[in-house]
Amino acid sequence: GEVDEAVSYYRQALLKNPQSADVHVHLGNALASRGDSAAATDHYRQALAIRTGSSNAGEGLSRTWRLGSH
Repeated sequence: GEVDEAVSYYRQALLKNPQSADVHVHLGNALASRGDSAAATDHYRQALAIRTGSSNAGEGLSRTWRLGSH
């Protein structure tokens, strides 16, 4: 489906630019939307490591914590 295509797209984008906080956030969002909270959390954390204070990564991480994945 569309979410799987998005996950594939963002994984490919990370191969080209692994230090992109935005790509990590987008991949985290896609993974979270298909229920993979653990992997989403990992990408949100990576985004925060790259860009401390990223509000999008912080919001995504907060959502996954509320869902019980940490």
